[in-house]
Formats: sequence, structure tokens, C-alpha cells
Amino acid sequence: MKKAPRPRPGGRSARVVRDVLEATLEELAAHGYSPLTVEAVAARAGVAKTTIYRRWPTKAELVAAAVLERKDDQREVPDEGSLRADLFVLLEQRARRLSTRRGRAIARALLGGIDEPEVAAFVAEVRARRPFVPKVVLARAIARLEVPKSIDGALFVELLGAPLETRLVWRGLRVDAAYLRRLIDVVITGFTGSPKKLKASGAAR
Repeated sequence: MKKAPRPRPGGRSARVVRDVLEATLEELAAHGYSPLTVEAVAARAGVAKTTIYRRWPTKAELVAAAVLERKDDQREVPDEGSLRADLFVLLEQRARRLSTRRGRAIARALLGGIDEPEVAAFVAEVRARRPFVPKVVLARAIARLEVPKSIDGALFVELLGAPLETRLVWRGLRVDAAYLRRLIDVVITGFTGSPKKLKASGAAR
């Protein structure tokens, strides 16, 4: 997918981009992906639709840009000294985003439209550019002998993320710190066979 131009730090152009992307998120949260139109985004942002098409030729590119530029989804990679501590920070951040009305609505809009090829494409791009658990987190855990070198990183992340999305997005339930810690323990133990740090000999296998 063609990458949308990033807004410059200041000036009218940057304000227009910011307003359009915010309007896109509002429309996505309110109506979902399929009913979303560039005309509606333009009206909400107070710009001409040609202004939008010049920067984002397709609806998919517009929505992908808006999701990638979400302020509430921009975060630093935690480095708390252990895998459990890093994962707790990441899960807590994700839970906070998915606990808001708009966060749930956007997640439902994206996940609910995943069967559409263009939705699947930009969801994959978002996940690649904004991974739930950055690769460096698992790389550090391997170096600390907390998980085996052969760990299936994709499956590990799926097993952490799926229960959280199911509980918050689809069931509308809350999660607390105790739930997040239990989830982390269950997933790590499933991959290591023990809640404790691996021995050097076991990690090398």
C-alpha cells in the first residue's frame, strides 16, 4: 500500500491533515468502515473532498493514515527489566485504549471488516508498523533467558491480544491489573512450562 505523506510540524497544511485524520477516526467510530465516505469526512473536517483525494487517493489509504496517526496509540517501547513487567505495561496501555467508547468502536470497525481485502491490507500494515508487542521486547526476553530462543513470536502475541480484544471489544467487560497479570502468567507458562526464568541449558534447546 502506498504510504500517505506525513504532516509537517506546523502551518495550515499540517492543521488540515490533522483535522482530516481526526474526522476520519470520528466517522470510522460512528459508522464503521463500509459506510464511511470521503464526502462525510470532508464535511466533518470542513475541507473540500478534493483536498483529501490529493493526499489519500483511496478510502483505504485515508483510514490507514488516520489509524496510524492516532495520538492515543503512539507510545514508547517499555524497558522495565523483565518480560512480565514489559508485557504488563503494553497490555495496560492496550486495555486503556480499548476501554474507551471510541477505542472499542474503531476496533470493531476494523476487526469486523477484516474479510474485505482492502481492510485486511491496511490492518496488516497497521499491525506491522505498530506491533502490539514490539520484537525488541521478546528479543530482550530471550537474552535474559525468560523464554526459549525458538519461541513462536506471532503465536505468543496472538495469545496475549486475543483474550483482551474479546473481553473489551466484543463482550464490553472491564479488566484490572490482576487479570492482566494472570493472562501474562498463563501465556508465558504455556511457552516455557514454568513461571520461572529458564535455565541456560533449557533456553538453548
